Amino acid sequence: SLVFSLAGGSFALYGSYAHFNQEAWLKILFGLLASTVFSVLLGRLVIYLLQRRFTAAKYSSLKPTFRQGQIFSSFAMCFMHGAQSGQKFMGIFLLALSLKLPSTSSELLFFPAWLMVGVGLILGIGSALSSKKIITSIGRKIIPMHSYEGFASDLTAVIMLLVSTLLGAPVSTTYT
Repeated sequence: SLVFSLAGGSFALYGSYAHFNQEAWLKILFGLLASTVFSVLLGRLVIYLLQRRFTAAKYSSLKPTFRQGQIFSSFAMCFMHGAQSGQKFMGIFLLALSLKLPSTSSELLFFPAWLMVGVGLILGIGSALSSKKIITSIGRKIIPMHSYEGFASDLTAVIMLLVSTLLGAPVSTTYT
């Protein structure tokens, strides 16, 4: 929604889409579509493999193991959420700087790697600290899940967000 809001503002400012970078738009749209489709497919595959690997009797004895795995996968999910949302925040900040600075100052518009990692960590920690109620509502009340399904869900989302981040495709952490 952030990208489309900025696009709408740009259209309102210039009155057309002629100045839009078509390649960047295709990358964004492909990332949004692909991450959603591949997340569903990969999630189903992970669940299928876990169900094939563990029978119901084995699952009940491994429940504590999957709960521990959920802690790791939830931490990874929070970090990847920070990585995706952090980059979007820094993009808005970069946009604000570019509007403020003279057009010849493009070399000043650089974010060091430590700042990007720091923003990702801070957003991830904030997600981890404030999301218990949301996780409980979704995981127990709206869509009841077993611990192996929660683990598979987080693992799938982490993989898709990591791939999307490495490819530079801004995706929605909500839909992944």
